[in-house]
Order: sequence, then C-alpha cells, then structure tokens
Amino acid sequence: MLRRIAAIILGILITVGMAKADTKATPTPPNISQDFFLRQLREEGYLIFKGNESIKLAQEVLEKLEKDVTISLNLSDLKRNISFVGIAVRPFGRRYITMLYIVEGRYNINDIREFLVERSAFLKEPLEIKGVNRGWKFIGSTTWKVRYASQYGGQVYHAIRIKYYYTASTLDNTHTSLRFPILGTWIGNTSP
Repeated sequence: MLRRIAAIILGILITVGMAKADTKATPTPPNISQDFFLRQLREEGYLIFKGNESIKLAQEVLEKLEKDVTISLNLSDLKRNISFVGIAVRPFGRRYITMLYIVEGRYNINDIREFLVERSAFLKEPLEIKGVNRGWKFIGSTTWKVRYASQYGGQVYHAIRIKYYYTASTLDNTHTSLRFPILGTWIGNTSP
C-alpha cells in the first residue's frame, strides 16, 4: 500500500515537472527541419520560436508558406533584438489567415501565455464585418511587443496590435482588390 502511494506521488511529481519544463522559456533548437515546423503549424495551428534564432526560423517558415498565408512579414529585414516569434494560422479555404506575435527585447513565460491568449481571441475573430455598403473580411493580425528596462527598476513594455481587413468593390463589372504595404507587410490576393 505504501509503495503504491509512493508510486502515485512520484508519477504526479514527474508529470508536474514535465509540464513545467514544457512551459519554460527555452530557446528553439535551430537544427530542426522546416518540414517539421510546417507539419506542426498545420496540425497544431501555431508555432513558437524563442531565442536568438527565432527570427531566422520564423522567416524560413513564412517563406515556405508564402502563397498559403494571407499576411507575411519580412522578418529578416528587421535589425532588432527579436527574441520571440509566435505564428498562428486559421484555415481560410485553401489558405491560412495568419497571426504574428513578435517580442523585441527579452521574452519571458508571460509572453508565451499572452501569445496563447491572443491566439484564442484570433480563432474567435469574425471572418467578416458588415460595413455601410460592403463587408470587410478579416485576414490576420500582428502584435509587436517591445520590452525595456525601466530607469526605476523592473521592466516596462509597449505593444502595438494591428488587425488586417480587406474589402473589394465592383464597378462596371470590374473587380478590384486592395494591395498595400503596412509596416513592411504585404497583403496579397486574399480570396480563398
């Protein structure tokens, strides 16, 4: 009986230890193949890259998916201290609506939690908002969080959240769609 209780307690401790180890902010190993990342993104719906290689690995995934995602950011152009990149996708016909979550400066476990909370909201975002004369279609979002060391001790940060929508109009049987740059982001053909 005592051995059984000890085995159960040991099992619980190992499980809790593994769960804590899984959520620790450890860097993403750079030697994992892109096929693994793409498969995980399609199956799980999100990817998290942490550490010095995060921007390079995330850029490689976005380049592989270039034709399949609604928005893409050229991360390699950023000459900043990016330590965390989260990518989430949502099926949209044959393509994916994309959410990017970027942390500049040092990241911590709260950034991972915030990314997962934002991903949850992203998945619930309505795909179309009716305007006065037309509907606006949701095609993705970007969050950019910058962390600073405060002169008074501790850390402070600011975050910029952008939601991308598009609309199309028909004039004289001519179809036009929007294509415009936002912070180096190109939104291309967004039809499913």
